[in-house]
Amino acid sequence: YYDWDGDGIPNWWEARFSRSGSKTDLDASTDDDADGMSNYGEFVAYTNPTNDNSKFTIAIAPVVAEQPTSDIRQPKMMAAGRRLSNVAGSANFALKWQSAQGRIYSVYATPNLSEGWPETPTAEIVGTGDVLEYVPEQTAAVQFFKVSVRLVRENR
Repeated sequence: YYDWDGDGIPNWWEARFSRSGSKTDLDASTDDDADGMSNYGEFVAYTNPTNDNSKFTIAIAPVVAEQPTSDIRQPKMMAAGRRLSNVAGSANFALKWQSAQGRIYSVYATPNLSEGWPETPTAEIVGTGDVLEYVPEQTAAVQFFKVSVRLVRENR
């Protein structure tokens, strides 16, 4: 993609959200809508940098029914929309979020926030533009979750 000002945000995206229509009007490090996320962060999350109500959010939804499957394997990278935990013993809730194409969503889990987040994600899911769902394994311990997003072409 073209990025005439070299800020990491493609021209088409800057033109789409620029107030002037310019392909180089948005500054990557600026937070135009004052929602706490830079314009570059908004591009990566595929949210609107001019609307403070446009945010990357995670919803918690109940899991109503599981279909039994046999020999489920959990590869590190999965196609969007597939459950990573689809067998008896999964949690009774799911994490859900709107995805965007060209993004990878990393799910992290920890039982103790004071120890920080693990370096390796629990799961990685490729975005397709649909709502993604992650059903964690059921554990007796309390678990905290976070989901981060990066462009497919970015390294961690």
